[in-house]
Amino acid sequence: MFRVSENLRKSLLAGLGAFGIVLGFQNCDQSRLLLVNELASAKSDGEICAIEPSAQDVYTKVMFVVDKSGSNGTTDPGATYRAGTIGSFYNLHAANQFTKWGLITFQDGGATPAILDATGTVGGFTNDMATVNAAIGTIADGNAGATPYQAAIAATSAAITRDVAANPGERSMYVVVFISDGAPQPAVTDQVLESDLRSLLALGDVTFNTVYYGPPNDETSSRMLRMANWGRGKFLDTNISGRIPLDSLIGFRTGQPWLIKNLTVTNLNAAPCDDGTVDADSDADGLCDKDEVRYNTEFLSDPQKVARMEGKTFNPTNRNSFDPYLSDAVFYKHIVFAEGVPRDCTAADLIDEDRDLANRCEERYLYSSSPSGPTEKWTSAMQRDADPLNFDSDGDGYLDFFEFMMTRNRSSGMDRNNVSQLFLGYRLDTIFNKHLNWRNPLASPAYDGMFQFKRVNESGQNCYSYNQTVLPLYAVRPVSVGQVSGNSNLVHGQNENVVMISFIQTPEQDPNGAGELRYTFQRISASSNHIKLNLRIEEYQSYRVPLDARVNQGP
Repeated sequence: MFRVSENLRKSLLAGLGAFGIVLGFQNCDQSRLLLVNELASAKSDGEICAIEPSAQDVYTKVMFVVDKSGSNGTTDPGATYRAGTIGSFYNLHAANQFTKWGLITFQDGGATPAILDATGTVGGFTNDMATVNAAIGTIADGNAGATPYQAAIAATSAAITRDVAANPGERSMYVVVFISDGAPQPAVTDQVLESDLRSLLALGDVTFNTVYYGPPNDETSSRMLRMANWGRGKFLDTNISGRIPLDSLIGFRTGQPWLIKNLTVTNLNAAPCDDGTVDADSDADGLCDKDEVRYNTEFLSDPQKVARMEGKTFNPTNRNSFDPYLSDAVFYKHIVFAEGVPRDCTAADLIDEDRDLANRCEERYLYSSSPSGPTEKWTSAMQRDADPLNFDSDGDGYLDFFEFMMTRNRSSGMDRNNVSQLFLGYRLDTIFNKHLNWRNPLASPAYDGMFQFKRVNESGQNCYSYNQTVLPLYAVRPVSVGQVSGNSNLVHGQNENVVMISFIQTPEQDPNGAGELRYTFQRISASSNHIKLNLRIEEYQSYRVPLDARVNQGP
């Protein structure tokens, strides 16, 4: 048995300080191969930073709501504060194609959209530079009349309502910037204003920010501060700052920090076996090869099991030995425990939209009569079967099919609380991370991955370190795409293991919300004498929970 010297290991650790693995044989029969000791750098600084999802589906939509009442002839006669500041801010950010702009002015008892939507009836949003600049130019014209707060809020609500309806596929953060130099005219009570703003916020992901630029007036300034508080926004008073620092109000979604909830390294060709060990699983169906071979003989003594096998047998190199839509681990539950499984699935159910290794048919099988998520809101939205659009239906940081594969419990993917259960003194989440068998956690070598927060980078994203020196490999048989449910990621050759490296990340402001899965598959040959896992996450594939999932990042 080959082992790397301790001095060499320390030398590599000091020189690279990163992540990696070298191959050594653990068993003379080579039935289990174990990566041990030597570290090879997968990334020079050993660092993994959260990457915010592509901005293509996340728009920041800014609506300026600007006072043009008669008092502006004194407070801002040349529109320096208003048009000048807004124009400068817009020009600074105009190149951001994932930001759209709207502008509404209010005076003379009403509100007027300076940028119209496609119907030409209510306010709209655009990223057309000529349109935006022309709209900003209207701010300096015709200051007259009263300061109708309610009309301005109503016009803003109409614009956002229309935009949400017209763009159902867009994720949008609406930032309203309400700029005024005086008290509301006609007068309106705080109770009415608060009600109007709460209705506005109910339209979606909306913040209502206020700017006061009139002469010092504690009553008006305090009212606008309260409006910002009701609108979950910020308040600025130019009597204090001397200007309108819009950058402090408008936080573009593309700069939002994200958290990595969990990073998991999983050899998909290794499964928990009935004898308490972890061993080869050639077809990544969640059943050990040796168990599948044994079932074909052992089950013959039980007429009921034989009947439910429907004249077929377990095949260690065919993930779907009994049903083209259900993995053998799912059908095993039907054979052994007479559990009901979906038998009306079609070709359309083979799709694995959420990349959790379970197709739509298998997601229907995963079920809990009392599902639980990380929050009351999450739990109320879950429903009782797994969500085919959410890779982590219960929000515990583990993929739905991985939870089932590791426990063979159909409710695992729907039960947030199961990760705290103890098995011979080991929490289930520890068993997941170390890829152990819950029946006997001490029977197999444990992964020793260490994932921990490291720093915040220059982009404001959270960064982490990950180190691992032990990753068991197994002698497996080759499989083709037709033997692994049509999933080309699971295809491998003789004694070649498929390792999935994945992590789930969520917005820092919504750590218990649905997020994004980033993942990669890496094939590792047992004949390799030096390998390294790919931690270059910019190369990973990604899937973000969509708005039509039961639990999502939407409003």
